[in-house]
Parts: sequence; structure tokens; C-alpha cells
Amino acid sequence: MKWNLLPSYATIVVGAIILANLASAWVITLTMGKNKGEFYDQGPPWMVALSILTLLLCWYDLFLPIEVSFWGATAFAGFGLWGAWADYTHLLDHYRDQKREKSRKPT
Repeated sequence: MKWNLLPSYATIVVGAIILANLASAWVITLTMGKNKGEFYDQGPPWMVALSILTLLLCWYDLFLPIEVSFWGATAFAGFGLWGAWADYTHLLDHYRDQKREKSRKPT
């Protein structure tokens, strides 16, 4: 990797990308098989995969300019974490609504 082409804080951002991808993978496994009955929701796993791919392209300086792949990996990791968290909160809201409906029904 040509670190001189990236900003001075690039190592911190790469660490944050890796942590965001790990957190996204953890949240995706929590919601696996529960979102709309699918094995996984399409958005977040693909964003994590694209983030890892572009981070590897950045690391080995392949195909894309290093700045493009670096910031692409950052954006994909952010979108993956955001999408996984949105799926998780929607799932929690769904379970809360089901719990409220059960408590309202007369026994």
C-alpha cells in the first residue's frame, strides 16, 4: 500500500473500517433468518462484501486509484453498518408490536 498517497489518519480509518465490518457482520448474524423470512437481507451483507473488496483493492493498489478504493471502502462500511442497524431496529420494533398486540387480546 502506498501510504504516502493517503491522509495521515488513514491507519485509524482502516481500523474503523475493519471494526465497522465486524460489527455489521455481528448484527447481520443476529437478524439472519428473521428479516422478512429471508436468510439474509440483501443490502448490508453486500455492502460489507464490497467494503472488504475495495479495502483489499486499496491495500494491494489494484484496478482503482488508491484514494478511490480507500474512501469507497469507508463509504461501503458505513452503509453496511447503517443498513444492518436499521434492519435490527425494525426487527425489534416488530417484536415490540407483536408483544403489545398479545397483551391487548382478552384471555
